Amino acid sequence: DKNGKRHYQGLLIDGKKEGLWITYNDSTFQVQEIQNYIDNVKNGVFVYFKPDKTLGWIGNYENGERNKHWIGFQKNNLLRS
Repeated sequence: DKNGKRHYQGLLIDGKKEGLWITYNDSTFQVQEIQNYIDNVKNGVFVYFKPDKTLGWIGNYENGERNKHWIGFQKNNLLRS
């Protein structure tokens, strides 16, 4: 942004997201999501961190759709689902 802080970090090729992208929380600038893209479509591992910096979700996308098993975490990183 204008203050030199990033909200997203990743590679754009011809205006499309490609490879690993990191999303930062707007207020704390802590890592919020890690996601992989192929030709601007979610593909690969997805990791979400809650505001308290603990794991929220780990899963996988294939061609933009949630795929296979997803793991959710409660407080203290205990498995939720």
